[in-house]
Amino acid sequence: MNDDPVPRSAGRASRDGDISVLELLGERAHRAIGTMLYTLLATLPVVLAAMLLAPGTLRSELLVVAALLVVVAALVPLHRRGRLDLVVAGLAAGLLAAGVGLGLTFGSVRSTGTLALVAAIVVCGLFLRPLALVATVLASILAVGALIVAQNAGWLPTPDYVVGLAHWAMYAAVLGAIALNLWAVRSVVVDAARRAREGEAWLGSVVRSMPAALITCTFPEGRVRDTNVAFERIFGLPSAQAQGRTATELGIWAEPREPFLERLGRDGRVQQLPARMRRAGGEVFDALISAELLDRQHERQVLATVTDVSAEVRARQALEGSEARFRTLFDSNPAALLVVD
Repeated sequence: MNDDPVPRSAGRASRDGDISVLELLGERAHRAIGTMLYTLLATLPVVLAAMLLAPGTLRSELLVVAALLVVVAALVPLHRRGRLDLVVAGLAAGLLAAGVGLGLTFGSVRSTGTLALVAAIVVCGLFLRPLALVATVLASILAVGALIVAQNAGWLPTPDYVVGLAHWAMYAAVLGAIALNLWAVRSVVVDAARRAREGEAWLGSVVRSMPAALITCTFPEGRVRDTNVAFERIFGLPSAQAQGRTATELGIWAEPREPFLERLGRDGRVQQLPARMRRAGGEVFDALISAELLDRQHERQVLATVTDVSAEVRARQALEGSEARFRTLFDSNPAALLVVD
């Protein structure tokens, strides 16, 4: 059993495809973001040490990196409580602020602060909704533009482009952190894809082995999208022939389907509704229908199962007829009869 807390943002519903990785991956996203935080906690002190050793490093630059380290450390408790939405938003905001701060203190847009802006965009793109990504990109573009204007206007200090071994160590630490985080995210994505493939295979085997007919169709038109093997057996219709045609065109309803549609539209689901259906050969049979409305492939669809209960109905009718004949014989017999159990 996994002890990772379930992210609070993972349970919220999304509309129109506007969904974040936090909602899709849940606990796996928790692990990936944890790797990101702890990697930064290990990398930023190395960057600070390299900046102290590098000639010409300004105190203001050290303060910017130290402030980012404090922000990352403050996000760790939120991560442990599963508040991944706040963690990612806080990390992206911290990286944006650090990127702008490093550009201002260094005196040029051509500073390590640009890497921080790129990192903020990557974090939002990976874990937040598209709207957050767009906002981060726009903020980064505006920040870069403002830095360029300020540099050309002479409002920033003169940048020092002298580099040495300390700068190599600094960039090596940053590149190593990027590689480690990419590996962590890749592991999460690969694991999720593997589990999704296994889940699809399992679900496919369940659908194929179902004794009831499974039908996915549009609502309320009833145009068939998908069927299973049992559909072909029960209705006598090949799936290829049924797909793309409506229930009316197929003639599978032996009675008006409007009451079923009204109930489904009102309640969103139908459970074990008795109905009369028709096979491809014209034979009418008794069935039980269960259905539920869902949003799939950008349209309103119905997922329905149809169980053929004609044999059970015939058996029940035969039993009821036998009991009725026995009761008639019992009641009309002039002799005294006693049934002992």
